[in-house]
Amino acid sequence: MSKFLQNTFRYGLSFLIALALLYYAFQGIDWQKVGQQFARADYRWIIASAVFGFLSHASRAHRWLLLLQPLGYKPSFASAFHTVMSAYFVNLIFPRAGEVSRCGMINRWQQVPVSTALGTVILERVIDLLMLLTLIGVLFVAEFAKVGPIVMEIVRQKTPGMGILLITGLSLLGLGLLFFWSAQKPLATWKEKAWGRKVLGLGRNLWLGMQSVRSVRNFPLFIFHTLFIWLMYFAMSYVLFYSFPETAHLGFWFGFTVLILGGIGMAAPVQGGLGTYHLLVAGAFAWQGFTMEQGILMATFMHTSQTLLVLLGGGFSLAWSLQAITQHQRNKALANDKAVVAEAKS
Repeated sequence: MSKFLQNTFRYGLSFLIALALLYYAFQGIDWQKVGQQFARADYRWIIASAVFGFLSHASRAHRWLLLLQPLGYKPSFASAFHTVMSAYFVNLIFPRAGEVSRCGMINRWQQVPVSTALGTVILERVIDLLMLLTLIGVLFVAEFAKVGPIVMEIVRQKTPGMGILLITGLSLLGLGLLFFWSAQKPLATWKEKAWGRKVLGLGRNLWLGMQSVRSVRNFPLFIFHTLFIWLMYFAMSYVLFYSFPETAHLGFWFGFTVLILGGIGMAAPVQGGLGTYHLLVAGAFAWQGFTMEQGILMATFMHTSQTLLVLLGGGFSLAWSLQAITQHQRNKALANDKAVVAEAKS
């Protein structure tokens, strides 16, 4: 099977799963009520949510720079921010493809090797997963009697993608370790072949990126950004409760629960968490005493508000990144032409 057909099957399957989950979630939902939900919302809180969202993305871009700097690469903040936002946009269309496109764009724009950038991105995903697991643990300890059985049942039934994500991450980590070991004690036959040297080089760069956290120069700042990203994730969801009178009273712990369940839903291997986010967050509202229909309406409102941020901001950043890359390539070609002319004259 060709690579094109493989990608078509993979992304097509992901899209079909998302559609099936959305169909399941919206069974019996009156679409007129969905429109009414958005019409009566206080949009000041949507703007506040968008601000918190942009702050989280800016913090992620700055944290990425902290990982790249000890490796000898110093991209501009603008390039890091716009490629991060572009990755979110791409992920809405092709799940998990955004990370690869992000590495490709930073390579074309700022000459950071793709394999090195990918290593840092994998490290970021491992850190995010550990943060999510830590937050789940905090919630279990705080209110295990109430939310423990519910969360475990939802995770078991609705989000098998988390296990896949964890296995994939561990597999990539193992592959990086294998490449690193091979680079230290390479087989003679690998050294003799061009493809072997290329594989070893890619593996070495990947491993350097994955263990770059050990060389971060300002580690307290790295920890701050890691915590700040998740604080902004919490804030961008929590403030949306104030968009409606009937949800304005919901407290901190419920917002914390929505953060965790929404994070699990977004981690599922479907476009933008479609379906999984709606079911998990709606389940949280149902646990709080709302009807499932009310939960779906609120989950749809929250997911759509946050997705619009990615569509508008990410779309703009993608266009900006492509324009900047094109201009960089033109300037590079012009500089090469001038160098050739100067050498010819000399």
